[in-house]
Amino acid sequence: MIQNITITQCIVSEKSKEGKPYGLTRGGKFIPAKRIAIKIEGDDNWYSDFLMPGDIRETWTPGVKATISTYEKNGYKNFRLPSQIDYLEDRVSKLEIEVSQLKGQSAGHYDEPTATGDIDPADLPF
Repeated sequence: MIQNITITQCIVSEKSKEGKPYGLTRGGKFIPAKRIAIKIEGDDNWYSDFLMPGDIRETWTPGVKATISTYEKNGYKNFRLPSQIDYLEDRVSKLEIEVSQLKGQSAGHYDEPTATGDIDPADLPF
């Protein structure tokens, strides 16, 4: 879900609680990474993600306003900067809600025409 947020707490760390450095291995080479955890205004949950070198989110501090996409994976609340797919999914989700509301409004409000007898030719405009 895409949200416009204000960060209330922000922690960037290079190592896990066990002291292991964050990172990934590509082609046998270790690439260091960082982990960011944020709390947002109006929500008591922590959201986290991994940062690669040069990620703009390394500079985030409390009070920063941002647009993020939140999701849950394996019981953890995560976030990322929204991609074009995230924006598209958000728009489709909103359209689905609107369509279901429109279907609900029209249900029971449409009366099938009923035959009431013969049509008087004098009533026809042609």
